Amino acid sequence: MTQHTPTPWTSRQNVIDGILQSHFLIEAPSKRLYVARVQSDTMNLDEARANADFILMACNSHDALVVACEGAYDALVDVLEDTENEAGEQVQNPLLQGIRAAIALATKGEVT
Repeated sequence: MTQHTPTPWTSRQNVIDGILQSHFLIEAPSKRLYVARVQSDTMNLDEARANADFILMACNSHDALVVACEGAYDALVDVLEDTENEAGEQVQNPLLQGIRAAIALATKGEVT
């Protein structure tokens, strides 16, 4: 599978011919290319900035959060007891289920 552009990414308001534009660029560490262009549907600059900040927060923290979730799962799997579902069947503890679901979501289902 092709890898994404390395992080950390940064953002800046785009400038064309000395004029600030109504969108933000998400840039690769090299600053030679941008990964994405972010603007709001309503051309609201504050919303575009907030969207760019959210993308940066999510992408730049992604790898660390996956590692933390995997570590938490490994530490808790032998500590937390299974529970019963509504049908009376033994199922994995809901906290562990949630951690596994978060890892799967963040890794396109590639849970280790």
